[in-house]
Amino acid sequence: MKLIDTLEKKLGRFAIPHLMRIVIIGYVIGEVLLIAGYGPYMPLKMDAILQGQVWRLLTWLLIPPSGSLIFFAIICYFYYMIGETLESLWGSFRFNFYFVTGVLLQLIAAVVVYFVFGASLNITTSYLNLSLFMAMAAEVPNAEMLLFFIIPVKMKWFAYIDAAIFALTIVFGFLSLSPLISARTIYTLYQLGITATPETAAVALIAMGNFLIYFFFYKRKPARMSSVQKNFRKQQNMAKQENRQARRGHVCAVCGRTSETNPELEFRFCSKCTGGLEYCQDHIYTHVHVSEENRQKQA
Repeated sequence: MKLIDTLEKKLGRFAIPHLMRIVIIGYVIGEVLLIAGYGPYMPLKMDAILQGQVWRLLTWLLIPPSGSLIFFAIICYFYYMIGETLESLWGSFRFNFYFVTGVLLQLIAAVVVYFVFGASLNITTSYLNLSLFMAMAAEVPNAEMLLFFIIPVKMKWFAYIDAAIFALTIVFGFLSLSPLISARTIYTLYQLGITATPETAAVALIAMGNFLIYFFFYKRKPARMSSVQKNFRKQQNMAKQENRQARRGHVCAVCGRTSETNPELEFRFCSKCTGGLEYCQDHIYTHVHVSEENRQKQA
């Protein structure tokens, strides 16, 4: 995306590295405030802001995902890993841009809903966190999460469920303005945990705009990878090669010994050799590196 490339050239030096660490510290402060009983005064609520409670423009960013302290610690670690991974893939500036865009869009959503629909909703960081999760699922869809801390499930399946809820909220929320959708249908969705009203539909659509921008521009027109991104991709590819090799057994490219015939040996991949070659412990440091040019000559 040319606009982001231009902004990165001009403003890249102002990017905050490891932004997610600051966000998690904010969540910890927010959790303390919630325990102290200040929860009702923290969400982004337009009518309260217009009455002078301007601190809500910042305190809503401190509201962590609700739950027990154990759940709070787990979810903070989860989103910390998401933020660090996205920053490794995109670079600090692009991750900053994505996060800040999400914040600004939620502020815009609060203003639009208040002045268009006359509603003042309690807006928290839920859609901001959802946009981070959806971006992570789009980047590494096959990464596994533990359902109930036991069952491994690929991240993309959780993303599909969130996307379905997101779509139902928007579609039925706006359709609730017409006589095509009955009140019974809206109530059924509400029982399923989906609040389908015009106000929530508008907030969902606007607040998730940063992910929509990402999907159409970041994902389809990625910028040239930085050295950090290249190193991250390389480590991922090496890990995949090791996993594939572990399933079919290790074979030394020099002596031909395998992990089945010689289980006492250790095998390692060589990052300088092309073709994903691996060597036993006796040859990992003494072999001649195989390049693509040497392969073609041998062929």
